[in-house]
Amino acid sequence: MARGGAQPLQRTIHGLLVSAPVDDSQGTHSRGLDARLLRFRSRAEGEAAAPLAQDLLAAGRAQEALEVVAAGLRQSPGDPLLLRVEGQAWLAEGQHARAQVALVAAGKAAPRDPEVFRALGEVLLARGDSVRAAKVLERAAALAPGDRALAQLV
Repeated sequence: MARGGAQPLQRTIHGLLVSAPVDDSQGTHSRGLDARLLRFRSRAEGEAAAPLAQDLLAAGRAQEALEVVAAGLRQSPGDPLLLRVEGQAWLAEGQHARAQVALVAAGKAAPRDPEVFRALGEVLLARGDSVRAAKVLERAAALAPGDRALAQLV
């Protein structure tokens, strides 16, 4: 039973692997992001920087989000959404000082955006500045009174 017995077994295993349903939703999403990033890299004006950077960050790809943000800020310096995403990406990378700089700039550019102040509060907490973090989170809660998750942070 050297060869003859192994081949039918291999075919059966191969048939199971080929015909088995595959959940590729993450792979498809990742390939979609890869395609968008490639388009952005080849001609940055063809793809909006902020939504791409947000999607990359949500997918755990902070370094690539930072690359897109940098290119976007070269085209639109001071863009509040790009600055916010930059701060969030630096926070994800554990670069708290850089995150704080970006989020302070975002707060100046968009003083009514509660997400900026929520992220800045997280950064301040991570840096051990709970007093300032509480004030910043209170401001975020005041800007988004219906946000129960934010209200619980305060």
